[in-house]
Amino acid sequence: MFQAVVQTVNNLLRPEALESWKDMNNTEQAHTATMLLDVLEEGAFLLANNMYGNRFSDGAANIDLEVHVLNTEMDQQDLSFPQNSSSESTIQLSASTIKQYSRNG
Repeated sequence: MFQAVVQTVNNLLRPEALESWKDMNNTEQAHTATMLLDVLEEGAFLLANNMYGNRFSDGAANIDLEVHVLNTEMDQQDLSFPQNSSSESTIQLSASTIKQYSRNG
């Protein structure tokens, strides 16, 4: 199911969709992008609460999505995103940051 969400977001972000984005003013674009990120975040939390494993990963040309379930009481390691990608950009989260913003340990 979440693969369909990834594909939908990928479609919204592809170059062919740029004209539709240009139909909105800057405020509408920012609001729409924020809502899209909020929906992805909420979906990722729902997925994390219902996964059997501890990691989910899916991606397309315009999006990489990873959900990790960590025990912050035991797993004290930095996390780099995306882990298995040839992306030029990465995000590094320190173990202390992960612990600080964790939910329910």
